[in-house]
Order: sequence, then C-alpha cells, then structure tokens
Amino acid sequence: MNECCDVDLLEVNRCHCSVDDHSLDAATGSDHQASELESRATYRSIEAELLPDPTFAELSDETQRRLASTRVALETRMLELVRLTAPDGAQTLAERMRALDPLLLANAIAFGLDCPTLEKQTLLECVDPLAQVELLLRVLAFRIAEARLPEGPKTVN
Repeated sequence: MNECCDVDLLEVNRCHCSVDDHSLDAATGSDHQASELESRATYRSIEAELLPDPTFAELSDETQRRLASTRVALETRMLELVRLTAPDGAQTLAERMRALDPLLLANAIAFGLDCPTLEKQTLLECVDPLAQVELLLRVLAFRIAEARLPEGPKTVN
C-alpha cells in the first residue's frame, strides 16, 4: 500500500491527505470515508473521516472467543517482560490488565510497548484483531528473549 503524504489534521478523527493515483484508492477503505478535494495542484487531495474501531462486544462470537483464549498468553508474556525489565510494576500491571477486555488489552499493550516505530505502527494498524494479538505475542517473545540477554548490546538473531 502506498503511503499518504502531506497529511494535515483538520479535527479529531479527520485528516487531509494528498495522495497519488494509487494510494487514493487505498485511502477509501472500510475503516474510513474519503472524498476527493478539488485542487489545481499536480497531485490529488482527499478529505478522509476515520470511522471508529469496533468494540469487543461488536466483534463476532468466534472472534471474541478466540481473543479471549489468547488473553492468558498475552498477560503472561507481558508480565514476564515487566518482571525482567521493571519488576516493581508487575502487580499493578496485572491488576490493570485484568480490568480490560481482550481487545482493549491488546491495543493498550501495543500502544505502550517500548519498541521501534515500525513495529509499533504495524501493531497499531492491524485491521484484524486476531492478527494483532498473534503479532503482539511474537513481539513480546522477542522482547523477553532480548531482556534475558546479559548486560551490554542487546541483539537477538
């Protein structure tokens, strides 16, 4: 997918994107509404309004069941990582994680996880919540392996 360029925020959940012929089509997906703006520029412009993400209750029963079944693995890996990197916060984190539904839990971990920008963007832009959780579990496993390395440069191949 081509990336938008020249993005200007108009207001909450609205943005103005200047896109080329290819990314204009990609910018009119199911998660937002877009319309082309008239412009005399050499590029095309759209105004897009993002639609809200579905809540856990709005997901299909099968997706809810599968997300709920991954919750324990997600909590376990996140707590393992915290115990390795900041042990004093493990109990508070456990309590806060229990208060969230599986979808909010995955989004909160993805948002708060200290990782490179590209990884974080990939996690947060996942359209499929199950794919997001699977990717998040892999990233957490990597971060745990990284945290277990001895002091010094931390590179896991």
